[in-house]
Amino acid sequence: MLSSTWARLVGGISPSTTPTKRTDQRTEQRVARFARVYKQLLSCRRLSGGHADAQLVDHVCGLLEQLTSMLRDEVRTPVPHPCFSFAVSQGLADTAVKATQTVHDEAVVRAGIATFSALINGSDDLLGDEGFAKSLMALTDTISRPQSVDVSSDTVAAVVELRFEVAAKMRLQPDILPAWFIPGRAWRRSSEEARRSAPEANGLDSRPSDKNDFPLFYSLIDHVHYESPIGDFARTGLLYIIETASSIAELERWVIESDLATLMASGLGALYSQLSRKLVVTFSTPELPPILALSDYATPIPADDTQLSASPEYAVHLGTLLSDLMFWQDVLDHCPSAEIKRTLLDHFEILYPSLIESSDVDGGSSVAALTYLHRMLESLRNPELVKVTLEYLLAVPEPVQPERPRPHRSPSALKRRKTLDSVSKLPNADAYASPKLFSLVDLINASLRSPNQQAVAATLKVASVLLRCHHFYALSTLIQAFSTTNHERRTVGGHEQEIDSLLLLAASISDVDDGDESYEGYGQDALSSIENHPCSESSLSKERPASTKSPPAQRAAPGKLRKPFVHSILPEDGFMKNLVRLLRVFLGNSVEVNLGLTDAIVAIASCSFTNVEGWLLVDPIRYQYDDEEVERKNGLHAVGPRDESSRDFLDHQEAKRIAAMGRAQQRPSWPVAATPPLMATVSNLVDEIRKYRSDIPDFDAHLAQRKLLLHPLSESKEETTASPPMAQTATHQSQPQGADAEEDTLRRNITIRPVSTTLSDRTQGNTTQSSDPVELDAVLGAQLGEPAPTTVTANHLLTNTIILQDFILELVAIIQVRASVFEDVVFL
Repeated sequence: MLSSTWARLVGGISPSTTPTKRTDQRTEQRVARFARVYKQLLSCRRLSGGHADAQLVDHVCGLLEQLTSMLRDEVRTPVPHPCFSFAVSQGLADTAVKATQTVHDEAVVRAGIATFSALINGSDDLLGDEGFAKSLMALTDTISRPQSVDVSSDTVAAVVELRFEVAAKMRLQPDILPAWFIPGRAWRRSSEEARRSAPEANGLDSRPSDKNDFPLFYSLIDHVHYESPIGDFARTGLLYIIETASSIAELERWVIESDLATLMASGLGALYSQLSRKLVVTFSTPELPPILALSDYATPIPADDTQLSASPEYAVHLGTLLSDLMFWQDVLDHCPSAEIKRTLLDHFEILYPSLIESSDVDGGSSVAALTYLHRMLESLRNPELVKVTLEYLLAVPEPVQPERPRPHRSPSALKRRKTLDSVSKLPNADAYASPKLFSLVDLINASLRSPNQQAVAATLKVASVLLRCHHFYALSTLIQAFSTTNHERRTVGGHEQEIDSLLLLAASISDVDDGDESYEGYGQDALSSIENHPCSESSLSKERPASTKSPPAQRAAPGKLRKPFVHSILPEDGFMKNLVRLLRVFLGNSVEVNLGLTDAIVAIASCSFTNVEGWLLVDPIRYQYDDEEVERKNGLHAVGPRDESSRDFLDHQEAKRIAAMGRAQQRPSWPVAATPPLMATVSNLVDEIRKYRSDIPDFDAHLAQRKLLLHPLSESKEETTASPPMAQTATHQSQPQGADAEEDTLRRNITIRPVSTTLSDRTQGNTTQSSDPVELDAVLGAQLGEPAPTTVTANHLLTNTIILQDFILELVAIIQVRASVFEDVVFL
């Protein structure tokens, strides 16, 4: 009696109603309820197959949802979890699978998926059970086998998400792998005797992998090429399994021998084949850029078998292809196994025959192939994949290396590599052109001379990507360079003279308004272009090789890659000649071509290892100085260079130093022939604009208005500048005479002829060199084909004139930033 009274005073409750007993009672009630619902679900197994009525579907879904809800509620309570134990012991997973197979309905499938998800998240040990693994794969296969249930994409995403959850658990708990990965145990037992008789096999069998060995692996591969959450879950889940394989030797060997690389390569090829063979680059009317609206751009009329780049189908197919390409790179980035990486790289290749078979005369196949290649090269970031792709497309010969021990590769990887080599040597493989016969460089140089402006624009985009993102591979392949580690850098006086000459050219086109603010924008863009260039990382982290005495300049072997080196561009470089050829008809080119052309030139000038002297600026060895003027400005005429008797005068060495500083600060002159063809062409284009200024009425007024439309001074003007020219002139309908005169002027046709690539000797009035430009242009025309004259409207001419002025100011900013960042200028 005393003990029970004391218990009531301390505990506040009677022994007959303790919390433990109440908890046990609730647990028993919950388990009894769970067992009752489960027994009702079991009764559904006696139903016949086929499509059930709505009442049965609702009944089965309700039972599965009740079981799932009770499992999810129990996981929030402390252990033990008797409902989970009951579900595992009674085979709830198998029962849910049979329910979905009995009642062919999507709602039942989704309810079964939810049940499996609750089981996975509620018990860590369940995934290690082989029976549960078979049940889960049987559930997910109900939507993929013949005569399966027709389900929506959301249900497919839920199924793939369930597989992803298993892969995520497997990555954290590799010990559950044996339940999902069973590599042919019966076959190994039957071949045990054969392996004993062949000890040289080192215990490694050569049996090809079977899909039944690891069905989860292949079920994820089947969905990696999907877009939307389906593909995201599949790709991430497959990445987790590949990462797990790196720590398990047997699984790693199985992955190498599996069809992973083959299926990924064939999937990438299938996605590429979905893209249209012919493409026309277009813009939807609301999204037409103002710079195109203010030109002669007209939406092309495609053929029946040609796809528009503005179509939704093109965006979907290209986006799926790029997503799959990103998955390749993710696999290579996250896979620690070198063997698996080599196997994947052995299977990867860009579909090169589509580039060779393309043409710009059949309605846009070259535009399509080059556009696809541009987008793919733009998305490549994995160094190994970049190396494999560009060395193949650019036909880079394999370097001859001294004999050294090769890294060990497993017999299975060597066997697969041998098979790939055998396939590549089949007789029908000769039907495809090899990059060694016609490389990507040949295709670029040939397409730059195409009469199709869209093909030229697409080619310039490919070249710009190579120059800006993969410059190491463009060096000595696309651009023929020679080493100039001992080159003479330009002086500060020569630098100022070059800058003033360029600014004078820009000012000759039109006034540069808001000079400080405008130039700050150009300078920021130039700094960003230089800092983001791949060569800048190495050059900014350590000092660039200085201009010291070194061996004579050496030419890089064509087609052979070298480590980044200080270089300049050969005068006979074919790619640079093609750029100059396009620059000669700059005022008549399409806007897309001119934007791509200027971007390619700026990309070349942004490389820290590329000297701008010789191809962009005058070579300092061609500088000419007036020595008397140098002595007069520095007062050196009163200093006896060898007079050491007086201490009031500078000694001989200091006098030489002062003379060198004065010489560096003096602005040099140079002969007209020393001007590089590129800058001579730009100067001649400015001269042509001067002629058009006198031919077109109110040229300067129209040009100033066009600059305001393309370069709004404030955000409030952006809405008005986005309208086409007709919309701008529509506001002047109250003045019909002025509006009509303006329209007539803008629609006036003008014939644009190619300018010369050399300058005449205008500074000295010498006409003896007047025949040189004609002779050089004739040689250039014979080699590359003379650019044909084009006819454009004054409206188009005005836009190209603004682009030319912006290009000149971009060059000024690039040269100035290089001088401060890379110390291109000498002061002594």
